[in-house]
Amino acid sequence: MHNNKSTQRYSTCCIIKSVLYLSQAALLNRTMKLLVLALTIALLFTAGEALNCHRCVSKKAGGTCELSVETCKPGKDGCAAARFLREPYGQYQKCMALSDCEMLKTNAYINMKCCSDDMCNTF
Repeated sequence: MHNNKSTQRYSTCCIIKSVLYLSQAALLNRTMKLLVLALTIALLFTAGEALNCHRCVSKKAGGTCELSVETCKPGKDGCAAARFLREPYGQYQKCMALSDCEMLKTNAYINMKCCSDDMCNTF
């Protein structure tokens, strides 16, 4: 009979440990679900925000243009403003890949401004 009580205590102890373990696992599972949900919502807000740039591209070199707003498409991660320092002395503003914009800065005959904030491409 003494053996039966010992087995019963051991069984109760194991049940309590199992319940505590399952409670911790459930809490961890709930925490992980909340973390995944929060990260997903954060990504939706950041991925949903497209960059807006000034757009002014003349139809002919050196001509005038009407200023408008352009929402940048994927692959165009920056805004650019260019002023040509030789004839026909035109300029443009538009969305552009930042790597392309930085490359154009090396041209001595173009004054380039490259940026990545909304509507930042002005001189």
